[in-house]
Amino acid sequence: MSDRYNKIQVNSMELDKYNRFLIEVTQRCNLQCKYCFYNTMKDRINEDLDLKDLEKLKNKTFWLTGGEPFLHAQIQDFIIEASKFNRVGIFTNGILLNKLDQSLYNNISRLYISLDSFDSIENNKLRQKSPDIQLLQKLNSLREDLVYLNITINQKNYVDFDEFLLQFTEKGFKNLSMNFVSLPISSEITHTLGLKNKKGITKSILNSLFRYKNMINIDRSHMDIRSDYYLENKFNPSECLANKQQLCFIDCRGALHKCPNFIMNEKCVNMTKCDSASFDQCIEYLVNCS
Repeated sequence: MSDRYNKIQVNSMELDKYNRFLIEVTQRCNLQCKYCFYNTMKDRINEDLDLKDLEKLKNKTFWLTGGEPFLHAQIQDFIIEASKFNRVGIFTNGILLNKLDQSLYNNISRLYISLDSFDSIENNKLRQKSPDIQLLQKLNSLREDLVYLNITINQKNYVDFDEFLLQFTEKGFKNLSMNFVSLPISSEITHTLGLKNKKGITKSILNSLFRYKNMINIDRSHMDIRSDYYLENKFNPSECLANKQQLCFIDCRGALHKCPNFIMNEKCVNMTKCDSASFDQCIEYLVNCS
C-alpha cells in the first residue's frame, strides 16, 4: 500500500472544463501481464494519486484505471462519494474483487474486468493469474449493465476467439469489451497481431462477433479507434474525445493530458499538445514515436 499521494496539479475550475476523465489512480499492479506497456516503463512510480480533489466535481464521468485501481487505499471511499453526483467506471484485472463489500457495486456504473481466456491455464500464460469466474457470474447477475468482460486480442488467443464467445454466452455474460494489442509500446512486441494476414485475422474475429451479434452487447467506445490504428496506422478524428476537448487524462503524478496515448511513450511525452497541434500531427507523432 502506498503511503504517499500526489496532488492533482490544477485547480477545480480547470478540472470542471471537462466532462469525462480517464484517471490513472496508481501504476502499481498485482499482476505482470506479458503485453502490458507498464512493464517497459523506466520511471514507474509507487506513489498513488490523491483522489480527494475529484470528489468535489459533479455531473462528470470517471473511468478509473491503473495499474490495478483496487490497490489504491482511497479507492472505495472515492467510489462511494464520487458516485453521488457522477458516473464511475473501473478497469480491473478482477483479482481483488472477492475482497470488496458487495454493496460497493451499487456505486459503480461499469466494471471492466480483463479476461483473455476462460481456460485459466491459457489466461495465466498471458496474465499470470485469473479472476474467479463464479464471482464474475455472481456480479453479472446483480445488474445487467454492470459487468463488461474485456478481452485483449493478441497472437496467443486470437485462434480461440470463437470458443471464448461460446463460453462467454454459455456462462451468462452479455457485455463484451475488446481491443487489440496494437500499439508498438507493448512490452512484448511478439504479442501484437503484427502478422502478414492481420486483415484476414481481423475479418475472422469480426465474423465470430457477427455470429453472436444477437447474444452479446459490444462496447465500441475504443474498439473502432484501436482497430483502425491496428489495420491502417490511422485514427478516425471523429472518434477522438481529446480532439473534441471532452476527455481529460490524469496520470498518477497528478498531471493532466488531453491524450493518454502520448504519456505512455517517453519518446512522445513532450512532443505535442492537442491544443497546439492538428489531429493529423498527433497521429503522425504517435506513429513515428512508436
